[in-house]
Amino acid sequence: MKEKGWPALKYDSSVMDPVIVKYPVRITEKKKALEQAASAGIELGDWFESPLHAAEAPLQAYDYTPGQCPIAEKACDQVVNLPTHMRVTEKTARKTVDFITKFTQPT
Repeated sequence: MKEKGWPALKYDSSVMDPVIVKYPVRITEKKKALEQAASAGIELGDWFESPLHAAEAPLQAYDYTPGQCPIAEKACDQVVNLPTHMRVTEKTARKTVDFITKFTQPT
């Protein structure tokens, strides 16, 4: 998708072989999903825990008060990352997708 002001990206598969580092997905009941995933042996990433980086940073140190970025805060409550490393097999990917769809809403 091209956004206004951004140049179109050109992908040439003869010279590029991109790797997806993170595959974020918005879900409902993030905490419950993470707990159940761990119990079921399903790997989910929880890398977006705070609207500021790093998550351990005290928000006050950046003059941030809760509610300043409500969309970012909502995303922190909803986003998990699917595994994308080399050990993910098709079977693992299907199991992960089957699991995570229990926590998604139809668009």
